Amino acid sequence: MSMQYTYTSNLQTTQGGNFNYPAYTDTPDVPRDIYRLATELDAYLSVNKGPGYLVFSSSSNTFSTGSKTFSVSIGSGNPNGSGAYAAGDRVRIINTANTSQFIEGTISSVTTNSSIVVSIDTVQGSGTITTWQFSLTGIQGLQGPQGPQGTQGVQGPQGVQGPQGTQGVQGPQGTQGVQGTQGPQGTQGIQGVQGLQGIIGASGTYTVSSTIPSNPTNGSAWLNTNDGSLYIWDGTEWFEPGSNYNGLQGIQGTTGIQGPQGTLTLTPARTVTEFASPTSGQTSFSVNYTPGYIDVFLNGVRLASSDYTATSGTAVVLAYGVSSTDVLDVVSYSLGMGAQGLSGLQGIQGLQGIQGLQGISVQGIQGLQGLQGLLNTVIYDSDQGIISQQVFG
Repeated sequence: MSMQYTYTSNLQTTQGGNFNYPAYTDTPDVPRDIYRLATELDAYLSVNKGPGYLVFSSSSNTFSTGSKTFSVSIGSGNPNGSGAYAAGDRVRIINTANTSQFIEGTISSVTTNSSIVVSIDTVQGSGTITTWQFSLTGIQGLQGPQGPQGTQGVQGPQGVQGPQGTQGVQGPQGTQGVQGTQGPQGTQGIQGVQGLQGIIGASGTYTVSSTIPSNPTNGSAWLNTNDGSLYIWDGTEWFEPGSNYNGLQGIQGTTGIQGPQGTLTLTPARTVTEFASPTSGQTSFSVNYTPGYIDVFLNGVRLASSDYTATSGTAVVLAYGVSSTDVLDVVSYSLGMGAQGLSGLQGIQGLQGIQGLQGISVQGIQGLQGLQGLLNTVIYDSDQGIISQQVFG
């Protein structure tokens, strides 16, 4: 019958000492030859023990990358010296006072039981320490494949409203929209109140001819058939009346005899007199005009009425002297005579105004009996067209 024997070595090692093993006791449980084999094995191992990897260093080094040298002399704090480490091994050197801190790198060279030089490429920690312990480590493996997408978590509560952002820049101008349709015609306003009866002008004579009438009386009118212009005698000269001489409509006259309808073309009633080379300091300029119907321009700029005096009808006096290089333009306005129209109905009465010049009495050429004719006096401007109309009846 075979028996199985188990040998357990109780040999203990002491730093720098020898192996001790107990004396053999000849008992049936441990045959002498097995005991002899075990003791010889322990003796061999005590002499041929490997260097190991438990290595310590008290060199002062910082937590940083780069080449670092660690002293590994054999001593009480480092019994294994440089251990089994060799150039090319990757090591992790741990802070024994705080094992979460370490540096890693590849050993560049080993001087047996003297020093180990390591090229550090990974740092976890900071500061400068003297409590280092070496251990083997591997290089980081390849990135594993990404795991499957996890299930979406529960919707969290909405966060607090953030502050409003700054005002953005204004966008470009949009294109103009389509023209809308025209709205409906509004209702006509209420008829205004009829004005007061104007003052009746004095009666005068009216002459239609191509020559100047002789011995005219103050207020007489002359229709010049050469140029179609209407002139009025003011006691001194014939002039073309302006818009401010229009009195309000007089009272209805008696029905006269219907005359044949005539035609008369309106003529422009604006005259420009230019003084291109005045005397230096000159203020008075001789020109014929109707007071109130005049504009004065100095070097193309229209002067205000306070800059000149124009009341005589024969001269314009500036409030200041001009230069010999200035250009003065005097624009005077006069009335034109419209064609005689058919007799119309009595017009509505106008507003009360200032008294007009002496009225004109018109005797039509003898014709068939008809309605009373009207004399239309029209104020015409070549730029503005017809600007006023006076009806005498």
